[in-house]
Amino acid sequence: MSARTTLRWVGAGALALALGISADASAATLAVDDDKLDCPSAPFASVQAAVDAASPGDVIAICPGTYEEGPATIPAGGANAVSIAKMLTIRGAGASKVTIRPKPAITSLLGTTTNYRNTVGSVIGVYRAGVRTLVDISGVTVEGGTTTVGSAVKFYNAEGSLTGSVIRNVAPLNGPYGYGVVIASNLVADRLPVRVAGTSISGYAKAGVVLDSTQLAPALGILAATITGNTITGAGAQVQTPQQGVLATGLATGSITGNAITNNLGAGDRVSAGVRLVDLDLVPAAGTTTTKLTATGNNLVGNGYGVVNETGAGADAALPFTATGNWWGNAAGPSIGLPKTLGDPVNGAAVTFSGFRTTAITAPATPAAITDAPPTGEIDPPTASKIVVPGTTYTLRASAGDDFGVRSVSFAVGGTTIGSDAVAPYAIDWTPSAALAGQTLPLTVTITDSAGQTTATPLSLALTVLAPTVTPTATATATPTPTATATPTATATATVSATVEPTPTPVAIAAPAPTPSIAAEAKPQAPKKVTLAVKAATGRKLTVSGALTLPAGVSCPAAGTVSVSITLGRKVIKTAKAKLGVGCAYTVTATLPRTAGGRKVTVNSRFLTAGTLLARSAPERTVTVKR
Repeated sequence: MSARTTLRWVGAGALALALGISADASAATLAVDDDKLDCPSAPFASVQAAVDAASPGDVIAICPGTYEEGPATIPAGGANAVSIAKMLTIRGAGASKVTIRPKPAITSLLGTTTNYRNTVGSVIGVYRAGVRTLVDISGVTVEGGTTTVGSAVKFYNAEGSLTGSVIRNVAPLNGPYGYGVVIASNLVADRLPVRVAGTSISGYAKAGVVLDSTQLAPALGILAATITGNTITGAGAQVQTPQQGVLATGLATGSITGNAITNNLGAGDRVSAGVRLVDLDLVPAAGTTTTKLTATGNNLVGNGYGVVNETGAGADAALPFTATGNWWGNAAGPSIGLPKTLGDPVNGAAVTFSGFRTTAITAPATPAAITDAPPTGEIDPPTASKIVVPGTTYTLRASAGDDFGVRSVSFAVGGTTIGSDAVAPYAIDWTPSAALAGQTLPLTVTITDSAGQTTATPLSLALTVLAPTVTPTATATATPTPTATATPTATATATVSATVEPTPTPVAIAAPAPTPSIAAEAKPQAPKKVTLAVKAATGRKLTVSGALTLPAGVSCPAAGTVSVSITLGRKVIKTAKAKLGVGCAYTVTATLPRTAGGRKVTVNSRFLTAGTLLARSAPERTVTVKR
């Protein structure tokens, strides 16, 4: 059974807890925390370990921390610090909170033949390994540190996005390669969209963003890149190396728009440019006069050239590149070649710059903010009736979930904090005192996520502490003896007599019946938990087995039922029940619907008696159903 988590512990009544983590309801979320301080329940401390354990479509949620990644030994062919060759979502808690870089002991990730078009040499390498690869990365800072790298992030023959992130300290200016983001391909007739947005890119040696596509592909283009809302900042005046904000070559299509591309200077103005195009496919898009790749609505300021469009031999390209609606640093537009007399130069008729802006665009805010939803959860009542008995110990439980990770869950009764738990399943023991008898008190739960946020709506329920039963004392009541009364003498012959009523036997008044005790419901000697194992048999049949874990000296309950729930995404697709057998064990076999074939399901079990929940499995299990 692999170490997987859905960032929540599902308890009774919480099977449909919606976390809003992924559009795919069946996707699992694997949490990563380098030191287990922000997300103590995270099963992984390494991004690569989580990627290796994930299935296509899963989410990797990275909690705050610094992640030094990479293999212990770099082969001659090179390696990545983090390699991804499956469809995943990588969600960092924010670029100011999550940093990914190579291990300091790694001197170089480069292989002997490192270039744009290979699967190695990057801090994060996303590449295709026989099947379609689409990876969305957000909320991280990526840097090279002291390691020689080809690029910070590379998409090679892959699709996806990089948003709300920071690329910095990629490589020294005189180092080999050292690109910020590389989007490259050598595939034929396979369109690959990649989006870079809301990201700050700096500290690169050669170029901030590279768009590179083989010339062997059909003329419709191979890359469909969207580079938007980024700040791409070169090193400024220096003589070590030429720099380009964006370098594009081959059959790249798409748009470069809304970016602030500045300070790309260096050894030679013409080869240091905000946007440099080398042997780009410049045939206009069908039915238009614009090129398939365009640069519009950007700030192109403080670069050696604003835009250079040339052949591989360094001559001006015969067809012009579309670069309209940009701000060139001067209300009169760009300079035409050197010397620079107006705004950033262009190389003459090789660039169409008409309709330029006379004022700058508002610089994009980078990195773009990452949405971090507050945690969610619910309380499991300690008893079905929500009535508790003084002197009896109860386990207070809550389910909790978050789109990144839960830091802690605290419990309070009547405004007094009882304690907190940092690791799922979230629970703490509590014994109501005799002083609370007869009171109704709120049980409140506060869930705190890795960002320090708490639940948007307070979690609370009322508990009643049972008052002590008072048995009235029985009292005997006797009828008093009446006083004898003499009748006055009427005649001399009359007889005077007195009549006395006999004294009745005292009758005892029965005491009222005492209030029924709920000690049976409290179950102070209830089972501790239910163990759980899942075996995928042939077809869609699952065998679920386990046993009750009992306190010392407690016998197996004579009655009660184990209820097994099987969940696909957020929907319970199968329930099954079983009685306990020898050794307090149980076994349930369930055949799942066809929709479950080949997908992951979550299995959990609960032990109930007379409708009262006594124990549950912890943790739940996830298994892939065979087709």
